[in-house]
Amino acid sequence: MEGGVRECQVYSSWATSLTGTPTVVECVPRASAGPGDVLRDVEGLVHVLEGFSADGIERRVLPAELIGGRFNVYKVVARDSRGLLYEARAVRDTRSGRIIWAGAVYRGVVGGVPRSSMFTPRLTGVEGPLDPPPSPPGQKTIRKPVVYSAEAPLQDGGETGATGEILVGPYSAGGPRPSRRVGLGELESRAETFQADFHCVTGWSVGRIEWSGVRLLDLLDSYNTSGRWIIAVSAKGYTAVFPYDRVILENAMVVVGLNGKPLPYEHGGPVRLVIPRLYGWKSVKWLRMLLVGEEYLDGYWEARGYHWRGLIVGEERFKDYG
Repeated sequence: MEGGVRECQVYSSWATSLTGTPTVVECVPRASAGPGDVLRDVEGLVHVLEGFSADGIERRVLPAELIGGRFNVYKVVARDSRGLLYEARAVRDTRSGRIIWAGAVYRGVVGGVPRSSMFTPRLTGVEGPLDPPPSPPGQKTIRKPVVYSAEAPLQDGGETGATGEILVGPYSAGGPRPSRRVGLGELESRAETFQADFHCVTGWSVGRIEWSGVRLLDLLDSYNTSGRWIIAVSAKGYTAVFPYDRVILENAMVVVGLNGKPLPYEHGGPVRLVIPRLYGWKSVKWLRMLLVGEEYLDGYWEARGYHWRGLIVGEERFKDYG
């Protein structure tokens, strides 16, 4: 493709469709040293996306965003009368000068594309401690967590489905098949208190937050789940995927409390995930489903280039196909 990416494929999955981005374009980028080359990669993706789209869209190049003090993210977005139509991105590692990922998400459905991902995730082994230090590379400590949602603003309960009940079960390429229900009362009765730091992939950290909740592995073991990947789904369809790795997840919790009180709505209440060894986008707020399966499927941010695993001690912020 003109613009510097070596190979691109279009695909979709039910996981990304839940967040309103049914179609994903993912590319293997060529090595590049200059920001101008990165922008040409993004422009190349724009040409692909505009082949799917109607005329009359408004396209805008956004300023580059520095993530974690190391990665520059270049973006082009387009809107039509219904809102955001597509978003194209390229990620450049400032240490190496390489473009490590390029791709895009598109709101529409493209006929004939496969319902799978192009790449099998490459998860390298990690030596040494898995718990991140209080101030990991690229992070700045702040006093309290930033209130943020990738989704449209939610309202308590009601039509959002954020009632505190979560569904647990398997998934396949065809979709989720939750078979068990776990009520808020059960989670609260089993909850234990623990402290954990929280590290957002964008570069801020908050230390020693007091949470209360149920160990994720204990909960999954209660329902005899098995597989290689876990997909967590929020009440509004936000998804995040991470490996079913019992070592990495040994201190992961399904949380119902914060600082001795019920988990506030703005921080994901009544129920959310907290996975201390992974960057914060994996710790899904307003948790609705925990699904386990064999096949890797992108979630919301993974479709936008963020890492398959997100291990903090490995600085796994973005996928790397370089």
